[in-house]
Amino acid sequence: MAKPTGIEKSDLLTAAKQSLVVKWIEKFTLKAVAKRAGVTQRTIYYHFKSKEQIILEIVQDICRNSWNKILTIDQQMILSALFSAKSRYENEAFYHKLFFTLIVFSFTNPAIRQQIG
Repeated sequence: MAKPTGIEKSDLLTAAKQSLVVKWIEKFTLKAVAKRAGVTQRTIYYHFKSKEQIILEIVQDICRNSWNKILTIDQQMILSALFSAKSRYENEAFYHKLFFTLIVFSFTNPAIRQQIG
């Protein structure tokens, strides 16, 4: 197994999210993630066993971050967040493309569907 290169796993997840939005699920590969992150594929495999694992960790990261934000805000901020989400949806933002791509993939991939379920 390759040695870590000093890049944080969170940086690889960020690169994976960006790659997923650009490449969509059909062309999403660990090679594309490695290229976007500026590392070798061996570095990706050091942190993630498979494409399914990295996708699952992206979903978990998004859910964890969203839940943490919800827990720390008051009702006025929730209303503000809802209006903000509406505006992002109307403008076809990066986050929504990423989120819906992951949801569709999760429903069609048995390994991820089993872990999420």
